[in-house]
Formats: sequence, C-alpha cells, structure tokens
Amino acid sequence: MGINLEWLAACKNMRCAIEHSQELLAKMEKPYLTDVNLLPEIHAMLKDYLSSQEQYVAIRAEIMILVYLYAPARLARQNKGGGKKNQILTKIADGIGISNSSLYVYKASLVQQYKLYKTFRDVVDEGVKMVKEKYPVQSVY
Repeated sequence: MGINLEWLAACKNMRCAIEHSQELLAKMEKPYLTDVNLLPEIHAMLKDYLSSQEQYVAIRAEIMILVYLYAPARLARQNKGGGKKNQILTKIADGIGISNSSLYVYKASLVQQYKLYKTFRDVVDEGVKMVKEKYPVQSVY
C-alpha cells in the first residue's frame, strides 16, 4: 500500500476551506455600526427609502440591512444561542416595531432571498450603501 495522494489532497483542500471560513466569520463578527441610538434615525431613513416597495419586500429589506450593518455574523447563523449576541437583534426588532419572533422568522430566509432575487438584492445593496454613506465613521472594514 502506498500513500493515498487523493486523500492527502482532499484533506489539504478541506483545511484551506476551513481556514478561509474562519477568516470570513472573524470578519463578520465586526459590525459596521455599533451605536444603537442611531436605530430610530436609520429606521426613518430606510422607511422613507423603502416606501415605494411592497410591504413584504420593505420589511425584509430593512431587517436584512440592519442585521447586516449591526450584526453581520447573525445572518450566517441559525436561530440558536442567546445572551448578549441576541440583544442587538432585540434592539433592532424594537427599533422597527416588530416582535423578536417575527424578526427571527424573517431573518431565517433573508440570505437565501438575497441570493435568489436580484430585485431584493438591489434594494438591500442600495439601502446598505445609503446608510454607509450617511454614517461612514463607524466603519471597521
């Protein structure tokens, strides 16, 4: 029996993929916005921006934008965990006037909707860009 080079190559590829994933997750732990006192102002700005969208799209887009800016890693995780990490989601839910359970229901499918629907992706991207232009100083990226 010789050395199984295919197995070694597969292990190396998996290790590289794991390291890359860990780097991405570490980056996602750093939110763009940290000041939750800005939520009412950002909510008003997004509500105005999203007013031309159907309510179904508007609420999901606003949640996606806010979670992405305040807690990007929460988009990549299941609805598990608790404590301080979920406090920001509670503040977002309170800030836009929905229940925590509603936020979790919406959040569960946001990434998939973002990947699948170009119009939703465009609305979210423009909203993120708009908020980042208005609040550039909190950027950690």
